[in-house]
Amino acid sequence: MRRRVSVLATILFTSFVNISYAQEPPDRSGSARAAMEALRPMAGEWLADVYMWRDGAWSAPEKERVTFNFILNDLALRKLIPERTPTGVRMETTIQYDQYRDLYRLAAMDDGWGNMDIYEGAMDEPGKIVFTNLRPETFAVGSGGEEYAFQLTLSIEDENAHTLFVEISTNKGETWLPFQRIERKRLQ
Repeated sequence: MRRRVSVLATILFTSFVNISYAQEPPDRSGSARAAMEALRPMAGEWLADVYMWRDGAWSAPEKERVTFNFILNDLALRKLIPERTPTGVRMETTIQYDQYRDLYRLAAMDDGWGNMDIYEGAMDEPGKIVFTNLRPETFAVGSGGEEYAFQLTLSIEDENAHTLFVEISTNKGETWLPFQRIERKRLQ
């Protein structure tokens, strides 16, 4: 009798586990999917003009080819690591929306500074997100101990063009100075 109960319990448990794994997990993305859809125009292949701010003026543009694609069931947008860049620093970025805090987060990893930088921002107007690394405090640190904060303004003009304007601060965002401007045009 005891053996029958044990066998029956094993069969019931195995059936429950199999049914649990066969069902689709619930979609908990909430407003994240809609927020990420606003970035849909960025997916694809791009040719970028990269300008650096030097001595009070923008440099001549350097060309860079860039690819953005959606990952994780369209809940994250990733900029793939380019083979070469005008600055010599290769960077990968991923943007995702935090539905619980109502903000976008951008994670940047590169082979220059060597630390993951986290930015947070909101879309205050359609197609425009201003990110900073002020709250996460993932600052780059200079040789003299100075901390470099960055502000990234992403402007999606339409499905064929977007701009990333990068500013730098050495006083934790009290003042911002131009650092870099990236203008991207879709490759046909």
